[in-house]
Amino acid sequence: MKTGEPLTCPQCRAPAAARKFAQQKDLELDRMLPLTELFCVECGTWKGPATCIEKHIEVCGQREYSCPQAQYGCDWKGGRTELQLHEPACGWVPKVCSHPGCQESVFSGTQKAHEESCDHRPVTMGALRTTAATEQRLREICQFYRQDPSELEKLAPPQLRVRVLQAAEFVPRLCDAVEAAVPMDAMENCCWGCGFSSPRSLMEGHYPHCQKLPVDCNFCAVKIAREMVEIHAGICDERLVPCPRGCDARGVRFQEIESGLHERTCPETGTRCQDCNADIRRRELDMHLQTCTRRRVSCGWCMETHAASTFLNTSQACRRNAPSIPYIDEGPLQIGSHANGAVYIRLSDCYDPVFVYLPAPVMRREMGTGVTGRNLTEGVSFLWKRVADTKVTVRYVPGGKYFAVGVSTALPFGNAFKFEAKLYNRSGAWIDTMGQTGGVRAARPKIEVRLGETVNEGRITAYNRIASAVDDGFFLQLGPVHFNT
Repeated sequence: MKTGEPLTCPQCRAPAAARKFAQQKDLELDRMLPLTELFCVECGTWKGPATCIEKHIEVCGQREYSCPQAQYGCDWKGGRTELQLHEPACGWVPKVCSHPGCQESVFSGTQKAHEESCDHRPVTMGALRTTAATEQRLREICQFYRQDPSELEKLAPPQLRVRVLQAAEFVPRLCDAVEAAVPMDAMENCCWGCGFSSPRSLMEGHYPHCQKLPVDCNFCAVKIAREMVEIHAGICDERLVPCPRGCDARGVRFQEIESGLHERTCPETGTRCQDCNADIRRRELDMHLQTCTRRRVSCGWCMETHAASTFLNTSQACRRNAPSIPYIDEGPLQIGSHANGAVYIRLSDCYDPVFVYLPAPVMRREMGTGVTGRNLTEGVSFLWKRVADTKVTVRYVPGGKYFAVGVSTALPFGNAFKFEAKLYNRSGAWIDTMGQTGGVRAARPKIEVRLGETVNEGRITAYNRIASAVDDGFFLQLGPVHFNT
């Protein structure tokens, strides 16, 4: 539904509009559901009808939860109470190295090991304070210049030039370090500004207890003074908070509540029915849409939608306005008895081909400024060849100025076949032919169907004829069917 692709029923593969998808129910399963007894495999004590399992899951004490950091590799699972104890100690929480200049992302469980070996960790070389990476480079340069002069003479001038430039990079730092050299027992102040003073040799032991030392927030990547951790945790935008509406969603951040992001998916959020404007909670919307008396139901006779409360009477009136005995190819048609909507067949009752009546005013409205792109034949279905459930899709494509024609059918099961598709006016005059010839000049255009779905869509391209208001309706011929051999 998010990608916008056509939705189909997972059982019969019939197409369905997104806002009607939740209304399609298996009535037989619905009757069996209250009679089906289930057992809870989590707690091992509860049993009851299938209709009550959702309520039990909400209170089941043995329900297993995954760690919020499972996406990063944490495989911990346990109960709700254990989860609250696990989260603060989880070793898979994303962190950022605390050493200045290092942007590498690590996990809380490996942060200490990383920082102990990080190239950006601070080190001291006598009076010179630098990083581990710089220390390594200095030692390599020092080792190079300690070689025997006879070995240096063997190097090419470009190689010597590189080494000289490397050494020149560190000369200013070494000079500054020499000038600032002080004895290790000299007193110095804490560099984080806490007011502590001690000999330099003892200062490293002070940092693990310094209240001004920057530490990681448990929720966000911000570094704050240790003395401000508790205060920051109470106002951090990334802190975990319960939903103010009382839903059971886990891992909700304060920022998601403030920005309204959580509200878009919260099942306790109030929403409005598009048909009756009733205010209901999101988790009750699907059930409401199935029973709403003002929901719009597609009519297979006029191709419009009617309110559910008056649909029966209205659709019967639409049926009386449909053509009674039209003539196509000099032959009379009759309304199919094994069909829903304006589906006509030959008097032989063979259902191959079938003719679907399309009212012209509805098609012109789609071609105008009020285009909806909906399936005009959503309320139409029939038993093709009297054995296969079949649905038809006729949807206007504004960018191409044509009506796309598709078929979803169970005929035949798992095989590929083709069928002819034509368009006639109400008087029986041929207007348009749809389909592809497959590169064979003498072949008649056909539409291919495979695994119950149309492979290449048919297109009604008689744009000017439909828009001219000459005709008040059209007949879409589907068939005869040609099976592949």
